[in-house]
Amino acid sequence: MKHKIKDGIEKISIPFAISNLPFINPEYIFDIYVIIKIKSIKNNYCRFLKFLEYFYKTYLIDYDMKFWNYYNNMEHITNNTSELLNNYLNNLFPKKPSFFELIDKLNELEHLSYYDYQRKIKGI
Repeated sequence: MKHKIKDGIEKISIPFAISNLPFINPEYIFDIYVIIKIKSIKNNYCRFLKFLEYFYKTYLIDYDMKFWNYYNNMEHITNNTSELLNNYLNNLFPKKPSFFELIDKLNELEHLSYYDYQRKIKGI
């Protein structure tokens, strides 16, 4: 499989390769990252190498890959932000809620994201 990955990256541009990482099997992401970095060094892409270091530290080390990798979870991806919100609300409220139910649920969701953030900071 590694040869297929390497051959595929040879045929496409480097920025395109890194933009596809969210859709690639997580088992191969570190291999692909290394190939992208080697090609960037070979082509002397200094500014892109700075970005790669940031990407590596932020998304491959500090962040859990399951939060940004959609390899096995593609049902909620869309290019249209309003469509994404509409799908989210339709899943959240299968039937039309009353005004007070809507406010309660949105309030609850607002607090959940805050608590998730606090747990991630504390490493819980």
